[in-house]
Amino acid sequence: MAENQKVTARAPYNFVPFSSKVLIRYENADQLPPHDRIDPALKTGEIHVTIKAETPIFISDGNRNPDFFRNAEGKFAIPGSSVRGLLRQNMMILGYGLPRPGEDLEDYQVYFRDMTAAKKSVANARREYYKAALNIVTEQHNQKPVSKPKNVQAGYLHKENGKYYIQPIAGEVFRVPRSHPDLAQFPSRDASTCFVSYTASSDTVKEIKPAGTAGMQSGMLLYTGKHVGQKANPVYLFPQEDPSQPAIQPSEWDVLSYEVDYKSRANSLRENKSFWALPDEGKMKPVFYCALDGHIYFGMTRFLRIGYKHSLLEGLPKKHKELLNEDPFVLDYPSAIFGYARKAGRNQQSYRSRVSVGDFVLCTSATQMQDITTVLGEPKPSYYPGYVVDGKDYNQDDFRLRGYKQYWMKPAQAQQSANPNENVQTRLKPLKEGCAFRGVIRYKNLSDDELGLLLWTLKLEEGCFQSLGMGKPYGYGRVTVSVDKLTSLDLDSLYTLQGFCSDARDETTEIDRYIRCYDEYASKRLDVKKGKKSVSIRSMREIEDFFFMKKPVQEPVQASYMELKEFKDISAPLPDVTQLRKETVESAPKKADSEIDPFEKLLAMYGSKNKRR
Repeated sequence: MAENQKVTARAPYNFVPFSSKVLIRYENADQLPPHDRIDPALKTGEIHVTIKAETPIFISDGNRNPDFFRNAEGKFAIPGSSVRGLLRQNMMILGYGLPRPGEDLEDYQVYFRDMTAAKKSVANARREYYKAALNIVTEQHNQKPVSKPKNVQAGYLHKENGKYYIQPIAGEVFRVPRSHPDLAQFPSRDASTCFVSYTASSDTVKEIKPAGTAGMQSGMLLYTGKHVGQKANPVYLFPQEDPSQPAIQPSEWDVLSYEVDYKSRANSLRENKSFWALPDEGKMKPVFYCALDGHIYFGMTRFLRIGYKHSLLEGLPKKHKELLNEDPFVLDYPSAIFGYARKAGRNQQSYRSRVSVGDFVLCTSATQMQDITTVLGEPKPSYYPGYVVDGKDYNQDDFRLRGYKQYWMKPAQAQQSANPNENVQTRLKPLKEGCAFRGVIRYKNLSDDELGLLLWTLKLEEGCFQSLGMGKPYGYGRVTVSVDKLTSLDLDSLYTLQGFCSDARDETTEIDRYIRCYDEYASKRLDVKKGKKSVSIRSMREIEDFFFMKKPVQEPVQASYMELKEFKDISAPLPDVTQLRKETVESAPKKADSEIDPFEKLLAMYGSKNKRR
């Protein structure tokens, strides 16, 4: 790669930005419609929906060797929970919801380790922070330069009565070369520990014998990875604990952040994944640790992973953080329609969903394709050039999260993986494109605007697609969702002289009216300014970006994962969707006068036909 060549980050996903506004539908829980009766002033009924796969689709059944999901009758189906999750995510955007920790995003410190970023890359500041935090210096060891993190200490991590603590060691950790002759007497170990006895002089281990050997000191060997060639991971020897030193107490937050980081990297750990997990009750592990800015970071390597200064929650818009601090029970549209269960201190509230989504069962013939073994890269917040506005990282006080992650709509292009690491491989057994699934969504006691928003999250706008199942990064699971029929109960006609009548009123022709009802309500509440044609939240940046991402991309290659070698040279972060949308509009070929319908010209000159008499 040329030295001055700029590398702009790319990915098969991008983000619809968080709005600076939140649409609160109910002021308190007392205003929510009750569940114990059908309110004649509200809407109750069914939405009959068809989902058609435009590209191959794979909905996992959740087993270890997954197959396509089947319902209780053994038929291929899309579980209602998958559709419900899709609708709720759409509603967070279209309904201006308030993202919450534990529901819409996890709040923790992102961990990282960086010693190799290029000086001109966006990661250089992070590398400098890491080096300073660990106080990395270069010293001579056996006449060779060795980097050493001076701020890193060592001890044993214990778990007792559900709590973790680190007991410091007596002395310093020894680095043992793989060529040490005494290591041969122990079984070949990759990412493991072993109690031993030893003798040492200065900073060099002389002898290593089985544990309990008389006349020798006690310690533990720590193997940090596989022994492969010249670049084998080091072996460390930890002296025994020093009970005279006070124990180090990591906070619950530090333990949580370590556990989240471990789980996010589990698939990439090639040897003995459980070794890197936290110790079980009554057990212990040798660890390195570093105290920094009120946190205790720990791990099984000397150059351990540490957290950024700020947690993810701090990257939300100011309005969102204020609302979460003031009232954790804010009743936005997603909470009011799909229900919630939340606890804040001693106060706990819950509300059952007013929408029930059943399984969508295959209603056409379908051909199951040959298995595709591929690597599904899972986007992670640790990739801050993609997750943070302007390529800033979580160390900067003014960092802002990009928003809601959405995958680009593109042709299916998954390739068979040649990666020998089974831990990162995924086997897909998709159905071919063209298959369709039908299901029913039942709703109860919704206002006109709530029903309109629910319908909008289903059908979106003309020319838009949605994504379901696995393989989204490669274009799999692109679907169209169509509303076949909308019905509502007419309470006045439920009971007749002849008895109970279950006929429902067909309101399919009213779908667009309900959607306009929500649009008008939301526009007024959000104080949307009048545009060229009318007042509509469709003119809002985040709504335009959302629908832009729901239409097919023009250049699929720009919506793909980067090669591993490209990451260290990233000089420009992931472009935001607004920028891409505007560039696409500007570059689109304009119609020649001869291609424009004469009636369109008249409308442009004299206004809409509704104004003509």
